[in-house]
Amino acid sequence: KLSTIKEALNGDYIVMTGGRIGKDGIHGATFSSEELHEGSPATAVQIGDPITEKLRIDVMRECIGLYTAVTDRGAGGLSSAGGEMAEGVGADVDVALAPLKYPGLRPWEVWLSEAQERMVFAVPPMHLSAVVDLCTRHGVEAVSLGAFTGDGVLRVRSGDLTVLELDTHFLHDGRPQRTMNAVMPAPVRDPA
Repeated sequence: KLSTIKEALNGDYIVMTGGRIGKDGIHGATFSSEELHEGSPATAVQIGDPITEKLRIDVMRECIGLYTAVTDRGAGGLSSAGGEMAEGVGADVDVALAPLKYPGLRPWEVWLSEAQERMVFAVPPMHLSAVVDLCTRHGVEAVSLGAFTGDGVLRVRSGDLTVLELDTHFLHDGRPQRTMNAVMPAPVRDPA
């Protein structure tokens, strides 16, 4: 039975599944929205991995009932997935644990790199080994990057280095709202 409730719970593990992280997923969403020109970044084009994506879809079906929430790593990568799932509950994420395509990525690059073949699951502790075992059986990499904390704060670390610490209430509801006024111009009508 599929649940329509998508809510990470305090103590759930943050489990990333699917492909490894690389620079090719940085600026994908902004790149797709801008006008192309000779200065457009070539690294913004994601290198897709349809085989991993298909395997990840297969394992996701078998994991139904073993996770409390799931979201994709599309636009914004972990920043979007982690921020969305941590709403109201908080999370502690260590980007140093994320599997990389190659060494040398900075923490912010790991946090923002996006790809459609990666998913993030909120997995209760009692189901972590079952989810990892299913992923392994399907040839899909799965790694726990941290846990949901229950304190309402999103913390991102790279090992011992704190990269980000932000109250999830502010992240979702605290930003100042802009008010814009518009005046409808009266049309000039010449008699015919």
